[in-house]
Amino acid sequence: MDVEKLTDILEKKENLTIYSKELLIILNNFHNDRILIENSLNEYQIQREILYLRTVCEHFILSSIDDKIWRICNPSYACKVSRKF
Repeated sequence: MDVEKLTDILEKKENLTIYSKELLIILNNFHNDRILIENSLNEYQIQREILYLRTVCEHFILSSIDDKIWRICNPSYACKVSRKF
């Protein structure tokens, strides 16, 4: 995970500068991951709204989409929950 790498670098290196190539790569990856998550979240929210407005669809379909949105918003907790089952 990029956040863990970033934390490790910040804790261990004394003379860390903004020019550190490793730090810039991690920050860039973290930013790109955040954009991907936001795009996925927006996609599921739009999908949910369209389904609701066009069909007033069944509760279980909306619940399935809500679950996907929740997992995107809570990736670390969702990962722990899915391992239990």
